[in-house]
Amino acid sequence: MNREELKRLAGTCADFRRSIGVTQSEMAEDLGVTKQNVSHFENGRSTNLIYFCWYIMHGLEVSEIWPVNDTIHGKDTAPQS
Repeated sequence: MNREELKRLAGTCADFRRSIGVTQSEMAEDLGVTKQNVSHFENGRSTNLIYFCWYIMHGLEVSEIWPVNDTIHGKDTAPQS
């Protein structure tokens, strides 16, 4: 995952967390980490997957991050007819 993809993922996760009314402090408490750890993930400075799993567990759909017609690693992931 390149830096641009990581920043997009982080931003989508942060938007999702806010949309369900959870603060970074609440998320951090839920995970047993610091608010700064959550902030680092949501700003694309950490790639710890435990944070990503939290968003999925709370309802974030993977398709919201990587739509089916998106490109991953230079390959078009759209279904071929």
